[in-house]
Amino acid sequence: MWWPAGVGGEEFIVLLPNTTHRDAADIMTRLCSAVARHSFDWEGETLRITITAGLGQCDCSQSLEKCLKPVDEALYKGKQQGRNQLVLATART
Repeated sequence: MWWPAGVGGEEFIVLLPNTTHRDAADIMTRLCSAVARHSFDWEGETLRITITAGLGQCDCSQSLEKCLKPVDEALYKGKQQGRNQLVLATART
């Protein structure tokens, strides 16, 4: 089971509780690919949407801010590298 949550603008958080890092990466990679393959018709134009994602693992003992900081940095790294990709966050202590 997963829960998406809007964070602001075009950013969302997807929580995948009780999921290994490897399985989460697989899920997010498949989601990115599925979205990129799909086209949307809007007012006579065909639109394509891509997802750039930062992926990290959170410890429930950390504050949400501390937990999400490396994930947010990974997201922006992916955007700088050309978008439409999954970037793994660097763990912090």
